[in-house]
Amino acid sequence: MKNYFLAVIIATLSLSNMCYAAGPNADKLQFNTVVQKHLSEGDKFIDKGNYLAAIDAYKKALAIDPQNGNAYAGLGAVDYFKKDFGKAVENFEKAEEYGVQKNWLEGVYAHHGNSLLELGENDKAIEVFEKLKTEAPQSPFAYQGLTTAYLRSNNMEKFIKNSEKLVELKPDVLSYYGLGQGYLAVKNYDKAKKNLLKAKELAESTSDTTFLQAIDAQLSNIPK
Repeated sequence: MKNYFLAVIIATLSLSNMCYAAGPNADKLQFNTVVQKHLSEGDKFIDKGNYLAAIDAYKKALAIDPQNGNAYAGLGAVDYFKKDFGKAVENFEKAEEYGVQKNWLEGVYAHHGNSLLELGENDKAIEVFEKLKTEAPQSPFAYQGLTTAYLRSNNMEKFIKNSEKLVELKPDVLSYYGLGQGYLAVKNYDKAKKNLLKAKELAESTSDTTFLQAIDAQLSNIPK
């Protein structure tokens, strides 16, 4: 799997598309089966990195059902992996407009917001991540996106607020390191030291040496 988003799509696509087949209408059931076939093919192609074939499969689904949010989500995923973030935003917006299965809406919003960040659209990214926070209050992806956006806009108050929640949901080296940096920026040295030392402790205990030098550099900036 390329990432969480794709894994969630593939795991739930069958369930989400069966919603279209509810009821005794055989034509509707057949209609749904064909759409689902194309969507499933698109997911398999995307997983193999065959983006042209994936696009073709999703477009076949849309030719039958022009308002299928799942197909637009798939196209958005392709665009995201190809780093065509402008097109990704357009397709994720349509996916959200037409509706996708609730239990993988998290992935759509997360990659929509990340695409906007890549385009430098900070304010719009914040709007998307705030929507994700409303839809999935325990999603670390919402707070990861918001911390990135608020750091870029130099809003340290909101950066710290969202970093605190991120540490609660995802207490790893990077989360504590980011929070420590936030407190260091506003000169709250006690909290900066506390979080940076926690980041260092986690890095050492997990043999994650990636951040050790950076953490020590930040700790050295704290007045004695």
